[in-house]
Amino acid sequence: MGKSVHVVLLAGGYVPEIESGVAAAVEAAGTPGKLTGALAAAAAMGRTVVPGLLPLDGTPALVRVLKGLQGVRRASLAAVWIVHNESDADRIRGSRGLFGSSPASDLGLPTVNFLSNGATEPGNWRGETADFRSALTAISKSGSNDVCVAGISCALAFMPNYNLQRLLEHSYLRGRDVLGLSFLNGVDLTLLGSQGHTEVVPGEETALPRIRTLRPLLNPTPGSMAVQPAYGRGSRLCRQVLCLLLDGSH
Repeated sequence: MGKSVHVVLLAGGYVPEIESGVAAAVEAAGTPGKLTGALAAAAAMGRTVVPGLLPLDGTPALVRVLKGLQGVRRASLAAVWIVHNESDADRIRGSRGLFGSSPASDLGLPTVNFLSNGATEPGNWRGETADFRSALTAISKSGSNDVCVAGISCALAFMPNYNLQRLLEHSYLRGRDVLGLSFLNGVDLTLLGSQGHTEVVPGEETALPRIRTLRPLLNPTPGSMAVQPAYGRGSRLCRQVLCLLLDGSH
């Protein structure tokens, strides 16, 4: 029997480093008009760049993750919780927002809840750990206790048709904690800079390796393996994993 999971999508926050990267791209291009795709969208956002709302191949990262959840079958989804900036409320739920009045039925998902983190600018955003904790509090107040919680940062760039079901199955049905790995490329380093990345040292050479250790990535180059938080198998453990990585306490 599949386990029932509450999915928390962290779609809030701002990334000033992307603004710096876009400025460098504009300087290289000569004019913002020559930028395309995510670079053009980031340039339009100015200093309030929100990774979860950046379009990837025309689809915002938040929407891409939600569509990926449509394919999850063996792990039963109890509810989806989207934590967003107060400054993005209209972009997410307004007349021109990403979601209509019935997002759950439109997406073919269970209940979709929207939670504002109260942030109106980079200076008063408390971070993804605080956003995740607010979602855990809301889940607890909803009457759901001792539930499985999947925390997914929308700063993660999933490719189209990425198999989220496989990650959920590996985490919940096999009792494993799962972290998302990626190989940095030149665009990553241009947009995000060289600071704040976390290196993963695998303990074995397999498709889904066990992790030997995590440590700050001091000199990132294209091809460096980095890690981002993706899932924990229960709310308490998930909180510990996210706090460990997001607070930088590697």
